[in-house]
Amino acid sequence: MLLNSLKRIKNNADDEIGTLDNPGNWLKYLFGTGESKAGVRITPRTSILHPDVYACVNILADDIAKFPIKLFKYKENSTEQIDNSLSRLIQHKINPYMTSFTWKKLQVTRMSTYGNSYNRIIFDKDGNVVALQPLLPEATNTNIDPNTGRVWYSTTINGKYYELHYEEVLHFKNLSSDGIVGQTPISVIRENAGTNAAATQFTAKFYKNGGAPFGLIKAPTLLGPEGKQVVREEWEKVNSNQSIGVLDAGLDYTPITMKMIDAQFIETMKWNRKQIAAIYKVPLHKLNELDKATFSNIEHQSIEYVKTTLQPLVTNIEQELNDKLLFERQKKQGLYFKFNMDSELRGDMKTRAEYYEIMQRVGAFSANDVLKREDMPGIGEIGDEHYGNLNLVPLSAMKEYQLGKVGKGQKPMKGGEENEPSKEILEHEKSQ
Repeated sequence: MLLNSLKRIKNNADDEIGTLDNPGNWLKYLFGTGESKAGVRITPRTSILHPDVYACVNILADDIAKFPIKLFKYKENSTEQIDNSLSRLIQHKINPYMTSFTWKKLQVTRMSTYGNSYNRIIFDKDGNVVALQPLLPEATNTNIDPNTGRVWYSTTINGKYYELHYEEVLHFKNLSSDGIVGQTPISVIRENAGTNAAATQFTAKFYKNGGAPFGLIKAPTLLGPEGKQVVREEWEKVNSNQSIGVLDAGLDYTPITMKMIDAQFIETMKWNRKQIAAIYKVPLHKLNELDKATFSNIEHQSIEYVKTTLQPLVTNIEQELNDKLLFERQKKQGLYFKFNMDSELRGDMKTRAEYYEIMQRVGAFSANDVLKREDMPGIGEIGDEHYGNLNLVPLSAMKEYQLGKVGKGQKPMKGGEENEPSKEILEHEKSQ
């Protein structure tokens, strides 16, 4: 099991691991001692406590969790929503203690921190899925059978060891170098998060000391241990409640730390925040970084965020659900899971109304379709009618229309021309 763990870990952090002869950092990674160069320990479990990492992960998790997942069936050039026990499980209650929203948020959180999110699929005696049980990523290993090449999983649940088949585990992966195990982004952002955490600790200590920087007090003569202790205690007493320190004759204070402005704490923390946001593909305006934001570029960034950040995550989850939760016969029947991302328009009444208007105009939505999407009651059979715009006709109809004119003795019109009588009509009029 240890070798399997090492193999999985090597896939997760190739740049941080040595060999068994020269271990390097693999022991630190295995036992969770991911200390940054700033001296702050950043691991997948503790990274979520970093404000910028927490903000990015929380934004991604909330945005994905709010999208409902529904089961559909493709049939005769149309789709219909399927309502059965499996669809209700995914839409409402994943297991006895977890709603669909909570479960989806947990999956994205673990993908964004550990790089992998595992779920044991619980079946009943008839082979139907009755629940999904999240597994601890730090206690779950992805393994490959050397004889068959099959992927299987080993995990610990409530202190008991389990070995699970590939079909028994939903495995959502982050960026992967082998397609089998996802890589944790924490190894990439550890230095940025560590620098910010160290800066935060320094600032807290600075204010704890009453805003007084660290320094030295020089005395004109040698002081014994007792004399040094007296000077130190008197200095701390003065600066704990006073903004001005008073030194006795001959004593001189020299600070030994750089000024806050010299350290450029704000600029440093902003730069690290931008790096972390870039790794998670989260727009800066979602982190309240509005220094260079305008209405137009925020709107463009929001569209790009849905297309380049949320859509890949949604597709990742959809395909894993289709692969593991549906039988082959169900897939052949056209069943598939799909996120409904229309909820992105819920906060914008004007955009939503324009969208419905356009979809009705082209005949895609009926009045009842619109009402259903707004969770409102339908208006009966009359609401099932689809309408279209008479100003738009198929090109084939235009051709038939022109040919019909020729049959009536009219010459077909060309672009920019007015209709002229045909040769037959002119000869008839001349004979008269």
